[in-house]
Amino acid sequence: MKKKLVLFGFVVLSIGLIALYYNKKAEDVLNITSADEKQAQTTELNAEEKKVKKVLEENIAAATAKDSERYVNTLTKAKRAETKKEMDKFFKEYTVVHSLQSFQVLKEDKTHMLVEAKQKAINKGKKSYRNHIATADHTFVKENGEWKIDSTTMTDTQFLE
Repeated sequence: MKKKLVLFGFVVLSIGLIALYYNKKAEDVLNITSADEKQAQTTELNAEEKKVKKVLEENIAAATAKDSERYVNTLTKAKRAETKKEMDKFFKEYTVVHSLQSFQVLKEDKTHMLVEAKQKAINKGKKSYRNHIATADHTFVKENGEWKIDSTTMTDTQFLE
């Protein structure tokens, strides 16, 4: 009987140690991911990258405010007229809150910058609209000394519902 209790205690202790080991490994992986994410978020932007980020934040704020004039002012002149018509229609139909989730410069030179951004869109209106996080590549160009969005390509969309 004493041998059975010792053996049982040993098995329980072994299972506990194995569980503790794997739990620690999972925590290590989570901490590594967390540290990597923090590093990506805290990477210092240079002055031009900060200007581009500010333009994107203005674009997103204008979309949330349903202000098509302000929205198109973040775009190159060539893209404004057509985009304004589309955004006016969208703003009449939908009420969506937009937010910037992440911002990363992929390529840059003196007059062009390619940025990858994750943008969250949450429906606050009555008309059906799917909440999502979209990954978009934005191409910025300098126009009259100011950064403007020239094109946007959606590369991934994760629906939240």
